[in-house]
Amino acid sequence: MVTAAALQVKFLVVGFWAVALAAVLVAGPREMLRRPALWAGGAIAVLATVPTLLWQADNGWPQLEMGRVVAAESVYAGGMIGFLPLAVFLTGLLIGSVLAVHGTAALLRDRAYRFLGLTVLGVVVLFLVTGGRPYYVAGLFPLVWAASATAIERRRPAVWWRWVPTWPVYALSTLVVLGVLHVLPIKPVSAHADQPLQIGNFQRDEIGWPEMVEDVVAAHRAAPPGTVVVAGSYWTVSAIQQYAPDLPSYSPHRGAAFFGAPPEDSGAVLLVGDPSPLVPAFTSVRQVGALGNGQRVANLTQGTPIFLLEGRTRPWAELWRETRSM
Repeated sequence: MVTAAALQVKFLVVGFWAVALAAVLVAGPREMLRRPALWAGGAIAVLATVPTLLWQADNGWPQLEMGRVVAAESVYAGGMIGFLPLAVFLTGLLIGSVLAVHGTAALLRDRAYRFLGLTVLGVVVLFLVTGGRPYYVAGLFPLVWAASATAIERRRPAVWWRWVPTWPVYALSTLVVLGVLHVLPIKPVSAHADQPLQIGNFQRDEIGWPEMVEDVVAAHRAAPPGTVVVAGSYWTVSAIQQYAPDLPSYSPHRGAAFFGAPPEDSGAVLLVGDPSPLVPAFTSVRQVGALGNGQRVANLTQGTPIFLLEGRTRPWAELWRETRSM
């Protein structure tokens, strides 16, 4: 049932199950593969995914296209060379990485749970060679951490170990995860002001969305009646739909493109982002503003230009197919 729900979001869990079933077949216990509940659960997951697969087939398998995009992006992040260091970094370094390695080794040594250790290694290798993102393996961390903690508790720690102050190690690991990786918004917004742009700093990228949407609303208020908003990024259109749901907003970027194009009888276009894909289809293009978070925070949205495009010469059905991108 959990797998059925996961498949409605992403197909990554298929990789986990393929590796896990192969690991059970190799290392046992093979009687697990004879359990009716396992295959009944698999049938539920497959049936629940049939509508998704039909939609994928009707729309040219965008999930496969997205997979190629992710693999291409991983090259810029160091590819295979950068995958493992970033994955280790995600564990929190120090205590997290030590527990991860120890837990995996503990699973491999335990005959009853060896298939789990092989699954961990297999999933890491799978996403490593297919160009997946390092955080794809993060769901395995609790498993190996628990295995490590259990193995440690089974043995009485050495007397000297009980007197070693471990709190500095835990504190430093926590600071690395929260401070360096920006997992939680623990810093005030002012701490991000006047800093250089950091690609991949998701916390900073989410700062100032309400203020930037106000810029779009102001530009739309000054635009001709019947103007629609087209955002070049699915992040931007998501912010607009959240903070200004009354604006008719669309985006040809990634999954947002499949929620529909502007109506054919719409007028001018307020384009947030790079207008070049649409410029040839309009007789007038001029910049009317730019996004600003008002916090002096450099992120991917700060300074994005706003253009007013008028005089559309081609139908949206054609333009949407040509401008849609992953």
